[in-house]
Amino acid sequence: MRPRPGRWDAALKGSIFILFEEFVTGSFGEAVYEEVLDETVLETSEPFVGPGTYPATDLLALVTTACRKLDQPVADAVRAFGRVCLGHQAGT
Repeated sequence: MRPRPGRWDAALKGSIFILFEEFVTGSFGEAVYEEVLDETVLETSEPFVGPGTYPATDLLALVTTACRKLDQPVADAVRAFGRVCLGHQAGT
């Protein structure tokens, strides 16, 4: 039996990263998203693509950088992003 991964040891599909990009660009503009990418240290060096698999730590790093840059509480940003994800899944 493999040990259970830690909270941020998991991997996420690229589609969640693409949704995050759409969330940031739609809410704050493409320039802000590009600045967040430039200011974030990621494990991943290639662009995020839907079928790819990436470390969850990369998403956490992007969210943290965006929140710091936009002076937003992480909990509020995660809640707003969750609403976007749920709306996407519901087809709205």
